[in-house]
Order: sequence, then C-alpha cells, then structure tokens
Amino acid sequence: EEKARLLTNLSGAAHYFDIPKLESDIKTKLNAMMLEHPSLACAILDESSKMLSGEELVLLAMERVRARPKAALLHWNKGVPPSSLAGTMNGAGISSTFPSIGSGNSSSNAGGGGSGEERGGVTSLNASLLEQVIFDDQSTASELTKFLCLKKWVEGCKHIVSSDDIDLPRKMLDTDEILSSRTPIKPTRKAIDDATPAATAQPNVTPPPSPTSKSPSDESSIVSQHQHRLTIAKHLAEKLDLSLIPASDLSTTITDAKLISTHDLYQAYRLQALNAERTKSKVFVEGAGLVEVNGTYIQRGVHEGTPMYNKEGVWRDREEVFRIFLCTYSNGNKSWCLSIVPKGKEPGKTTDLDFYECPVSYGKGGGITGGSYGASAENGLGVVPSRGWKLVNYGQPPVPKCSLIVGCLEDA
Repeated sequence: EEKARLLTNLSGAAHYFDIPKLESDIKTKLNAMMLEHPSLACAILDESSKMLSGEELVLLAMERVRARPKAALLHWNKGVPPSSLAGTMNGAGISSTFPSIGSGNSSSNAGGGGSGEERGGVTSLNASLLEQVIFDDQSTASELTKFLCLKKWVEGCKHIVSSDDIDLPRKMLDTDEILSSRTPIKPTRKAIDDATPAATAQPNVTPPPSPTSKSPSDESSIVSQHQHRLTIAKHLAEKLDLSLIPASDLSTTITDAKLISTHDLYQAYRLQALNAERTKSKVFVEGAGLVEVNGTYIQRGVHEGTPMYNKEGVWRDREEVFRIFLCTYSNGNKSWCLSIVPKGKEPGKTTDLDFYECPVSYGKGGGITGGSYGASAENGLGVVPSRGWKLVNYGQPPVPKCSLIVGCLEDA
C-alpha cells in the first residue's frame, strides 16, 4: 500500500514537471497493481483524490472498486483464477524505469509478501470518501457487503478522524464530485506566472506521513478515534436496506457490530419473518463448461410468479450475481434461463447475459418446486429442470445439470 501511495504522488509530480512518459508508465504500473490486488484501489483513490492532476487515477480506481467491490473493499478473492498478471507488471517500461518495483518484487513491496498483511481496502479511505465509495450507485455491492465495509472501517481505519469529519454532509456523490471535492495543492503544469515569484516553489511530492502514525492528542486517542468512526458508521448504516440481509447474518454479524439501532433490527427481523413464510430452496448447478456458473443458487425473489435463484460470482473480472429464472419470450414460449441480469434491470430483457436455457416443458415434474406460487407451480412452470439445458450466447459446452438440494424431485 505504501508503494501505491508513493507512486500515486510520483504521478502527480511527473504531471507537474511535464514528463508524460513517466506519468504514463506510473499509471500503467498502478493499473496493473490494482488488477493484481484490487484492494490497492482504495489507497490509490484516497491519495489521488487529493491531487489536482489525479482525475484519471480516480476514474481508474473507482472502476476497479465498482467491478470488484468485495475484493477491493474487503479483500475477498472467491472465484478469482490463480494470478496470471505478473507479466503485465512490467508494462510500458516501468520496471526498467524503477527496477526496485518491477514484477519480481511486486508481491513483497506491495504488501503481498509472506507477511500476510492486508493491502489497502476500505480502511485506507478517509472519512470524506467513505460514503461516496460504499454507497456508489454504480457499485454491485450487496447490502451485507456495504455493512461489512462500515464495520471494517470502524475497526481499522488508517486515518485520523476529526470532529469536523463527523459534521460532513451525508450526500451521495458520483465520481465527478469526488474529483471536484479534491483540495488543489499546485497548478497542473509548469505554466506559472513569471511575475509571481512565490509561484515558482516546487510542489510538495514527499509522500504523506503514514496514516497510522497518529499524534498523541486527546482527539486522536484510541478511544475518541473509535468513537468518531463509530458515529460516522452508525449514520451511514441508516442507508442500508436490512431486509436484503440474510436473517442468519442479522442475528450474528449485524447485531454484534452495534451499528444498527434496536428498532431497525426489529423491523428487519419482522420483514425476514414475513419472507420466511415462503419455502426457501436451493439449486446446485454442476458440470457446466463455463465454470463460473457452477455452484449453489439460493432462492431469492420472484419473477413471473415463480422463484428466482441467485449465486454471487465473478464474470470477466467483475463481481456479478448469476440468476436462474423463468422467462416468457415474445412468441409466448417459456424457458428457464441461467443468466446475469445487469444491476437495475428486470430479468428477461435483451440486456441479460444469457449462458444456458431450458424449455419449461422439459423434465416437467422433475426439479424443485417454487413453493406456493399458485398456478405456476401446479402446471409445472414453477419447476427448475434437472436436465435438458442448452447453450445460448455466452455459454460453453458441456451444458449443466441442476441438482435439487431442498424440495428435490428427481427426473422420471
């Protein structure tokens, strides 16, 4: 993380002194570091948001956080293939320019050595960026992920939090507003007015003191710092939709963190109890040539009167939710689809990323019923077929088989 912050500041210096090749090489290096270790995006975002020339790095870092929110904020790496990015760490001649930060040392110098120390993550963000990043409209993070980010930030924020931070306006900001909120430190280039001698001073490109080096004042004491962070996190936690967090997590992780009021927890439990009245089931997908779709899908939500099943995973280096749902085509035919539904979109639209589908007529009576969903369940439309799937669009052979974990009905 220290290297990422230093390189970010060095990029600002290269911009100031008008050395575009050096600036480009550093940005290439930082981008490769974020691809290898997504959690470094938070440290780079935190540092570049303070720089007048940090627009491009802010955009790069936010893109990485949006693509892999759990990996970038919570160091989650489930579903990520073994690292194969080492070769890219030498791109654009950065290793020859900075031999000590080439690919051979990237693991240890970037915090990825044998020490096991976490690199970056949500704890690298200062208080003014916390809401903008965690509650970003373009993020795919779940409500539980957002809560865990707040909890982790309270426990390990690397910045001193002042009383002024507690009074910051709680406003949803996009990337443009992150850029406009930066504190200018120097002109972007060496175009300085010769008539102003004071403007000839060189920019301060010395890396800032480590955010963990907190001064021994009353405000930065361990107790008061934790209280400041807790106050901010409690306020932001009010934005969470607790009804979307599994009951098992509400009773353990959420309750123990003490960020949610008793009243809000009660309301969340009430909604969870109402949702639990419907039979929950799981579908286990296996054998698909596209390995990303394999795994356990949990019943959550309803579409066209039948249950949907969801599984979190990674597709093309983005954290996504894979769904199994019933879809009615324009010609009236119905099929079960295994797809990714873009955030904010309804299932069954042309925006879906479809992998496999199966007509509802196949395997009728075999599969998992969707609980009490009226006529759909009675006529077989509420059943996910075990076999009969076929390739569509982004799928790869062989086709999957759906094993029924709860409420299983085997094929005849």
